[in-house]
Amino acid sequence: MTSSKLGDSFDIVKRFFRDTLSEIAPLQCDPYFLEPGLQPSDYENATGVPVRSAHGSAIGLLLDPHTGIHVSDRHRKSRAYATTHYIAAALHDHSVSYCVVFDQSSHRNKVPLRDQLLPKVDDLRRRDIGGFYYVSHAPFLFAARRQDTLRALRSALREAGIPANRFFSNSMKSPNPDPANGYPPRDHVFQ
Repeated sequence: MTSSKLGDSFDIVKRFFRDTLSEIAPLQCDPYFLEPGLQPSDYENATGVPVRSAHGSAIGLLLDPHTGIHVSDRHRKSRAYATTHYIAAALHDHSVSYCVVFDQSSHRNKVPLRDQLLPKVDDLRRRDIGGFYYVSHAPFLFAARRQDTLRALRSALREAGIPANRFFSNSMKSPNPDPANGYPPRDHVFQ
């Protein structure tokens, strides 16, 4: 997260996730992805999501890179991307119940949306991590070690009013995006 992006519409979405998912585990931001010099209090004021300062009780962890997710077997020394390796490592901290990862990388190239999202979810599955995307003007990945946690996340989001056609995962029968709008077809939902 860069200071120039504070207060944009994505921060409202992060606040929504904080409120919606709080009963599963309170959402906190991973400080790694904050730009050096960005004050945690400024981030929290803009997003409503506190910056993680200690390990301990169960939380949801927001990874907020300013670009998105990269499939990789190693941790890249960049705040621009969260790698699938980094996401899996974060979820192996047993105090982290789930991760929410901001992924703007899908809008930075011309590759079809399905062909960008599927390898990321597949790579996490290879690492024994389940996941699904909320697909909107910029996708957010939801990932967890436990399937019951993933079901609870999806259920909470659905109860908050997000339509089923906004979810994408590799467990769909045919995760081909609707060419008219780039989103998964309405009849394909996360199971």
